[in-house]
Amino acid sequence: RKARGPRPAVCPMLALRARHGLCSALTVRRCAVAASGPVVVTDLDDLPLYDVYAEERSEKLVGSRRSRELRYEGRVPGVVHGHVGGAMFKRLISLDGKAVTAMERRLGLKVEGTICRLHLGGVKLIVVPRMLQMHPFRNYAMNVNFVLWSPWTRLRLPPRFINEDESIALKRGAYLVRDRLWVDVRVDHPSMCPDRVEFDLMDVEVGDKLCMSQDLLPEGVHLIKPARDEGAVFAVVQGSRRGAAA
Repeated sequence: RKARGPRPAVCPMLALRARHGLCSALTVRRCAVAASGPVVVTDLDDLPLYDVYAEERSEKLVGSRRSRELRYEGRVPGVVHGHVGGAMFKRLISLDGKAVTAMERRLGLKVEGTICRLHLGGVKLIVVPRMLQMHPFRNYAMNVNFVLWSPWTRLRLPPRFINEDESIALKRGAYLVRDRLWVDVRVDHPSMCPDRVEFDLMDVEVGDKLCMSQDLLPEGVHLIKPARDEGAVFAVVQGSRRGAAA
C-alpha cells in the first residue's frame, strides 16, 4: 500500500467551496490554524492573564440533574472545547460558584474579550470565556464555557469613551447615544489583548459619529470582519445645536 504524505493544512474541498463563494475565506483560515496545531506560548506564567481554577468531571456525570446537584454544592458546570492538532478537544469541568460570580462582576461586558489562564488538573490552558449564564434574578452563575485560544479566536471588546468630562459639546447639553456594545477582534498573542476600544470625545461636535477603525486598535489586534466592522457606528453625538453653539 502506498504511503500517504502529510495531511494538508486545508481540506481541498473546503478551498474549492471558498473559491466558488460557498463558504467564507475566514472559515478556510480558521481550519488551517486548527489543523496546524495549537500556538505554543512559552512564557505562559509571565503573562498578565486572569486566572481561573477548575476541576475535571467525568463524562458519565452529565445531564440537567447532575448540573443541578453541582449548583447545590456551590459549583458551576462548564465545558472546555477547541481544536488541538486538527482534532476536537473537549473536557467537562466544574468551577467554584463564588469565583465565577466574582469574575462576572469584575469583567462585566468584557467577559468574552478576556483571555484567561485555566488551571485544570496541573495543566494550564489559554482559554476565552463563552456563554457565561447568570440566574435571571438570583445573583449566582449557572453555566460557563471556555474556548481554547488561537490567533483566530473571536474576542469581543466593549468601547470606552474617554475625555467625556472635558468635551465642550457634552458640557453644553449634547449627549451620547450608543449604538453597539462591542466589536469582534482577534490578537496575534495573548499579551496583546487590549482592555477596551477607546474613543476620544475631546473634539466632538453635535452630529458627529464615532466609527470603528483599524487605527483605533493597537499593534497585533485585528478586526475579524473588516468589511462589516470597518466604519461601523458605535455612538452618535446628539442634542440641540443651538445649545451646543451657545
